[in-house]
Amino acid sequence: MAEVTEAQIQQWKKKYGDVYEISVKGKRMFVRPPGRNELGYVYQSEKRGDNIFDAQAVVLNSIYLGGDKEIINDDRYFMAAVQVLEQLMDFGEAKLKKY
Repeated sequence: MAEVTEAQIQQWKKKYGDVYEISVKGKRMFVRPPGRNELGYVYQSEKRGDNIFDAQAVVLNSIYLGGDKEIINDDRYFMAAVQVLEQLMDFGEAKLKKY
């Protein structure tokens, strides 16, 4: 893995807003928040009945910024990483009020 520097993280923050580190068993990778394209892909994949793990791998590859790509490519790390991926996709609840 190429070492990710603090300067690199600051550049990503300027470009993407938030930057997250996902760490699994000593491996580290950095990701940006998923956007509409990634969320739409997951939604469509679920709707078609596709393999959810394939959809999650596509999302992780899409939002990947740097660090150990092995987290995405090796099932030993991937299964743990997708647990936190769901946290990145939790945008809270919206309320609707009719007048």
